[in-house]
Amino acid sequence: MTIHLCFYSRVITKPDKSKNHARCVMFHFFTAFIILSFALLLKTSHANAQCANPAGSIGDIVYNSTHDAFQGCTTVNGWVAFHKPGGVVDPCAGTPNIGDTCADGTLYAGNLSGTDRYITPADDSTGVVWGCSGTNIPAANSTTDGEANTDQIMLACPSAAASICANSTAHGHNDWYLPALAEYTHLHTNRVALGMNYGFTHWTSQNSSSTQATRFRFSDGTNFIVLKNTSFYVRCMRK
Repeated sequence: MTIHLCFYSRVITKPDKSKNHARCVMFHFFTAFIILSFALLLKTSHANAQCANPAGSIGDIVYNSTHDAFQGCTTVNGWVAFHKPGGVVDPCAGTPNIGDTCADGTLYAGNLSGTDRYITPADDSTGVVWGCSGTNIPAANSTTDGEANTDQIMLACPSAAASICANSTAHGHNDWYLPALAEYTHLHTNRVALGMNYGFTHWTSQNSSSTQATRFRFSDGTNFIVLKNTSFYVRCMRK
């Protein structure tokens, strides 16, 4: 049905009438174009609506209050939840990449000797002495097990460096420890992914003598035995 919106309110000459008729034709053509475009838009929107209950288009994100979860509309699977009800999916679950930030805020540091390692996202101290100068702790001399070293240090003489990690409850965990040499070497190998591509020097948990302990330098990946009363950085680790 066509509704004519052009009227002639007075007697006009033939030429004027022809011009007015042309205007009417253009008006009807423009109106038909707008209606057709709107119809095509509605059809396209309907075609893109791939999700039901509630209806949604590809890419829509909604909050499902029934299951306490955000969900997105996908082409193949319809509505898909982004996380488990009541919480988020831990990026470190399954097979994470070194450097991934876990749900608790820690960094996944990779697998070393069959065990996953995690570190704090920033250095826990930018200058602290190893401590216990004058006390030899021979049981804390593992090159691979910083956790065991830290336990031995805390039993014999709670040092400043080791106690920072042993007493930490960062990110909801209380099993932090001062890494051993091999663990720092592993961090150095993956320093770019872990955001540790810098030149700072860190204390390891390795006791060397009553007055010395081992430190690790990130600028070149070297380690040296130095006096315990020297100040270096600390980065805590957990398994």
